[in-house]
Amino acid sequence: MRIVAASFPAADPDGLAAWYDDALGARPSFVPGEPTPHHFAFHVADLEPWKQRLDVTEEHDFSSWGGARSVYLRDPEENVVELIARPQPWPELSLAEVGLPVEDVGAAVESLQTLGIPIYDEWSDSFAPLGDDEGLLIVVRVGRGWFPVDVPSGNAPIRVTIAGVPPGEVALPGSAHRVVAVT
Repeated sequence: MRIVAASFPAADPDGLAAWYDDALGARPSFVPGEPTPHHFAFHVADLEPWKQRLDVTEEHDFSSWGGARSVYLRDPEENVVELIARPQPWPELSLAEVGLPVEDVGAAVESLQTLGIPIYDEWSDSFAPLGDDEGLLIVVRVGRGWFPVDVPSGNAPIRVTIAGVPPGEVALPGSAHRVVAVT
């Protein structure tokens, strides 16, 4: 499953977009709205140049998730941003993950499965990863802390466009999130 685009509310969408253009050279879309801590990740081929460029040192081992390794940073609106490297390289700085906080994780999982999105790994009533190594939707219960900083997830509306599954659209129960699958 490929994440084609994602749109997140931000207090200063233009300022945040400019920060991403300067710091990373890639970004999701930002729209005016309440800034709650979001989580999203980008694919990178190698963590080392990014660790130096962004002055981050703590690396996290997710080898049980397709051999992944990650570093995290916070942007000016306190979003939790992950750079993830896997043995199978994906296009540099393409979206790798989008976090989707909901009131009912089980109901959201059922909705996403109607689009043909598979469950990636073990899940619970507070956390569920769906998709594959190319693209993951990380469904969490509203208020659950984003790893590794444990800042609580908010519930501002997120729109995600994906490909690689049958076309369709779902509104995730317990949230204002929409996931659209395109061909």
